[in-house]
Amino acid sequence: MSTNTRNSKPGFRNNFHNPRNPNQNFTFEELYNTEYESIDIDQNTQNTPDQEAYDDANEEHNKNFQDSLFQKSTDLIELNFSTNQRELPYIQIHEPPLKLLVDTGSSKSFLNPEKANFFYKNFICYEPFVVSAVFQSTKKDFCAEIPIFSEFHQEVKIKFHLFDFHRSFDGLLGLDNKKYPNAKLDFVNSQLTTPYSSIPITYYKSDLKIIFKQKLDPLSCSVAKIPVSQKSGCIFIPDQTIQKCVIPACLSNAIDGFALVEIFNRTQDEIFVTLDAPIDTVPFDENCHELFHADIVPADETENINIEDIYQ
Repeated sequence: MSTNTRNSKPGFRNNFHNPRNPNQNFTFEELYNTEYESIDIDQNTQNTPDQEAYDDANEEHNKNFQDSLFQKSTDLIELNFSTNQRELPYIQIHEPPLKLLVDTGSSKSFLNPEKANFFYKNFICYEPFVVSAVFQSTKKDFCAEIPIFSEFHQEVKIKFHLFDFHRSFDGLLGLDNKKYPNAKLDFVNSQLTTPYSSIPITYYKSDLKIIFKQKLDPLSCSVAKIPVSQKSGCIFIPDQTIQKCVIPACLSNAIDGFALVEIFNRTQDEIFVTLDAPIDTVPFDENCHELFHADIVPADETENINIEDIYQ
């Protein structure tokens, strides 16, 4: 993982945390294919008595902010592990109780926002950043610089970026952090060692099984047989986005738990779409008018419609 940080810190907001969204978690396969990108805050935008001028300035700032999300690039180090059978080392912190993945390749550390808000609320500050994995990017706004855990027997602080990156861990401890450069993973004795302490290492083994994998070329469409929640019969598949690829809402026929759909890759990159669970579907019911029927617009009402308006 490559990282860089160049942020300023406006005041802390108490309402920083939104309810957990399971879809924001990285899949097990994406865990190590990650890069970190900081967001610069424009400090030149100031309040003005003229509300219209202030709104214009704020709109321009937001536009520049959005541009920075998509235009900035950082180095990406991809570590390719076996998808199903690899083990991950973690340490158990006792006070507070935290399960932290340890990673010598990361110079940034992550902490679950709910844990941070519960245990370290007074240490949280506004410092936006973007976590970008192979299949998705997620913008977050807060960090916390906290005293290092008592297990390390050091009086230093470590910064955590508040991001719920994995459902099985409370955080990630990046061991390239300059606060403790001599920390090492001793796999022979299953310990994380520093000049001041030895912390036992436990191993987490994923039970995640990939049940679907499809490669899509840039700017392409592929017809694929995907796993679905219904075993057989006519089904409705809602519109959804999977790892930046789009499956439009459609009707299909499920056979033995699989159904044919179109998957669109509208990006400039080659993408591997993976699923570890069947897609949720709805049984087709022709009597369900709200979901499966639409009003037919008479032809004379469509003559003056701009073709561009149809796709807005």
